[in-house]
This record gives sequence, structure tokens and C-alpha cells, in this order.
Amino acid sequence: MWTSHSACVWTAPRALQQVIRLGDLYPDFNRLFYQVLQVGAAGIGDVVRELSALSNGGYYNGAVPRCTELLLLLEDYLAKGHVLVPLDAVSLKSARVFPVSMGSLDVVELRSLRDHTRWYIPDTTTLGAAFQDKVHLLDFPVKVVRRLSNVFKTLNCEGRFLSAVVKESVECRGTVIRDLAKEDDLKARISFIAK
Repeated sequence: MWTSHSACVWTAPRALQQVIRLGDLYPDFNRLFYQVLQVGAAGIGDVVRELSALSNGGYYNGAVPRCTELLLLLEDYLAKGHVLVPLDAVSLKSARVFPVSMGSLDVVELRSLRDHTRWYIPDTTTLGAAFQDKVHLLDFPVKVVRRLSNVFKTLNCEGRFLSAVVKESVECRGTVIRDLAKEDDLKARISFIAK
């Protein structure tokens, strides 16, 4: 089988399925491939290419968990200090790799950051629960959203966080009922509490 040098890597995380791992195929030829030909390990660009290919391949049953797996792998690379080149960032923003829940319709679709329909990222549990059936939300639990912090920061997604677009306020309503016994008790102890 002939393939281009750029399509091959020496090693790669198992989550990457479209790269050819020469280390697995030819473990005895380490010196030739790794040292002489300088076929290196998979990098952040390989993750972006696989996400883009997944986006272009259309929706299938395993697409949502696959996107999640690849986005978490991308996060791992970013956390280790790898940097997205601008062209990869543009490609990733256009890729339909973000599973979005369609509100009360109980449907999940893959969306891109450039979609015309607005969707948001549930970055707090309370806001996620409050808006779950009202707006289109990224279909990730808050725990996963927090794990993907470098991905969202790199792609400038902070404006999609619910905490950035929703203003929370607490308003007391109802009749005030004073507890005079507690008030008297606190008044008697206030000089000791203040010390």
C-alpha cells in the first residue's frame, strides 16, 4: 500500500482512526521511519483533520460520541501547550462537530460555530437546567464543558457561554414576617459577636 508521507505517523492516540500508524505496522523499522525519514507522532493538526473529515462525512449514529472523543483529545493537546495554526482554527470553526440539543425536541444535531442558528454552552449547572428546553444547548454535561476550557478559549467561544449571555438576579417576593424572638436574642448577643 502506497501513501503519502504526510498521511503517516509513527505513533498516535487510539482516538485517531484515519492516520496510518507505522509503529504498529512496522515496529522493527523504527530506525528507518522514525529516525531517518522522521515520521513523527500524531499532532494537533491530525486531530483537526479528523474532526473536519467527520464533519464532512455527514451524520451517523456514532458521530456524537466520536466528536466528543476527538474534542477531548484536542483539549489534551492544547493543555500540553500545542497551538492551533490559524488555518486549523478556521477549519474547526466551520466543522459541524459540536453536538447541540434542539431544546424540547429531544433531538441532537451536529453544529458548527458558524451556524446561523444560535446555540449556547451550558457552563453552569443551574443555567443549563433552567434553559435546557428553552434554547439550543451544547449537549455536554457541565463537567465536560469545563474539561474543554482550552478548546473554547482557543476558538473564542466564551460569548456562547450561558453565564455570558444570561443575567441572573435574585428577587425576594412576598410578605416580610419578622421573627421578634430571634431579633431580641441577637440584640442581646450583638456586643459579644462584634468583639
